[in-house]
Amino acid sequence: MYYTRVETFNIEERKSEGGYICATQLLMALKLGISPDCDEYKWKEMIDNSDDPSVMELFTIIFSLSAIPHPEVYIQDKENNVCLYQIEEFEESYDELMYISMNFHEVTKGRYCLIYKSFDIKADEVLYEDPYQIVISKDTYNKYNNNAKYEIMYDPDFTYDEDAYSTES
Repeated sequence: MYYTRVETFNIEERKSEGGYICATQLLMALKLGISPDCDEYKWKEMIDNSDDPSVMELFTIIFSLSAIPHPEVYIQDKENNVCLYQIEEFEESYDELMYISMNFHEVTKGRYCLIYKSFDIKADEVLYEDPYQIVISKDTYNKYNNNAKYEIMYDPDFTYDEDAYSTES
């Protein structure tokens, strides 16, 4: 079965820097002018007090994307497990992810965007599955990652050079 992984992509360094959640947190922090590491109360206060309509729009999208349940097997071992979208869930979330990628690219002055990759994962390699996602080990991810085709989500200046781009995380 095919599954999709969405990642934060550093265009200048030509490499993946983790899942898309780090992009959403950094994007919101940059829009609010705060550290992405601040506590949830500071986040709430800054979002509530923002006059920027794009902050509320981004918050709504992040909230919608974060409504996907976080599997216990992933939560217990985030360092050694990776979540991948079910294809249908990725397709349903595509517009929201594209919005994040476009804004992330703009706010970071073209340094970052999102990418997505499709993986053909065997059933016996899946640690957990629900209607939204699967969880696989980092070893399984790395096994397939080197040969994974990927697509840039919004980078108007991107020129594809197959040998130049690394997606190792």
